[in-house]
Amino acid sequence: MIEPADSRGSSSGAGAASRAFSSAALALALCVACGGPAGGFASAKISVPLRSADLDDVSSVVVTVSAADFAARTLVLTQDGEAYSGSFDDLPAGSARLFSAQAFDSGDTLTYQGSLTIDISPASSPSLTILLQQVTTPDPITIPTPQITSVTTSASTIGAGGVVHLRAAVQIQGGGLDVSQLTLAWSDSLGSGGFTAPDTLDTDWMAPGTAGSVSLVFTATAPDGNFDQAEVDIQVLAQPGQPADVAVSTAAQQATLSWDPLDGATSYDLAWSSSAAGVMHLCASVPAPETSGTCSELPDGAQLYLWVRGEAAGEPGPWSAPQFAVIP
Repeated sequence: MIEPADSRGSSSGAGAASRAFSSAALALALCVACGGPAGGFASAKISVPLRSADLDDVSSVVVTVSAADFAARTLVLTQDGEAYSGSFDDLPAGSARLFSAQAFDSGDTLTYQGSLTIDISPASSPSLTILLQQVTTPDPITIPTPQITSVTTSASTIGAGGVVHLRAAVQIQGGGLDVSQLTLAWSDSLGSGGFTAPDTLDTDWMAPGTAGSVSLVFTATAPDGNFDQAEVDIQVLAQPGQPADVAVSTAAQQATLSWDPLDGATSYDLAWSSSAAGVMHLCASVPAPETSGTCSELPDGAQLYLWVRGEAAGEPGPWSAPQFAVIP
C-alpha cells in the first residue's frame, strides 16, 4: 500500500457513487464550478466505484493528483460500500490537473487503474468519479519442453544375446514444437550401442552376452536444450549351459527325459528325431525348476533320439547329447 505524502487531503463519504464500470480506461468528471485556469486554491472530492464482483480483488485505492506547476500529491481513499472515496483540500487551481487512481490487492499487487484530467477553478469543489480498468498482465513466456509420457519394453528379463523391443512416447509442454523437431537418443549403461535405431521413438536392443542388470535411457531434447529423460532396467540372464546327467524312460507312445537343473534356466525344451543328425521336432516345454518332461504321441515301435535344452527368458542354450530310445 502507498502512504500519502504531503496530501493536504481528508477521507470522507462518497455518497451515491456511480457503479458503472468500463473495460476501457474511462474518466468521468462531475464538476461543480469548474472554469478556466486561474490562481488560488480549490478542493476536489474523489469517488472510485467498483463492481461487487471486483471488491475481492481490491484492498486499497490510492489517488495521485499532479500537474506541471506543483508537486504531486497522494491520497489513500476510504472504502464506502462499493466505492472508495476521499477529498483533496487546498489544491492549487489551474488547468490540466491529472488525477490517477490505482487499486491494489492484499498483496500490494496493482489490479485496477484509471485517470482523468480536468481544469479546476479557484474556490471550486468539483466531485470527480474515476472509473477503473483491470490491469492485464502479459501471459508468461512458455518455453517448449519435451515430456516423456511412457517407455515400454517387450520384456523386462531376457537371456544373454536376446533382443528386446523398446517404444517411447513424448509430448511437448508449452507448444510451439512437434516431436520431429526433437533430438531423440537411446543409450545403455554399458555403452554397448546395441540399438538398431537409437535416434527414433521405436528401436530394438540386443542384450550383451553377459548376465546382469542394464539400464536403458531415452532422452528427448528440444532445440533450446530443454530435455526430458526416462530410464528402464532390463535384467539379462546368462545363457544356460548344456544339460547333464540326462536319462530317458519310455512307455506306450511316449518318452520321458530327466536331467540335472541348470543355473539361469527359466524353462526347458524337449525334442526328438528319427536319427542323431536328423530334423528335430519340438515335443514339450516345461518351466523351471522342473527337471523332467515327457514327449507324447510318438510312433509305436519307433527308434528315436531325444534331446533337452535350457532357456533363459526365451534365449535357448545348447542341446544335450542325444539320448537313444525305443518306443514300445
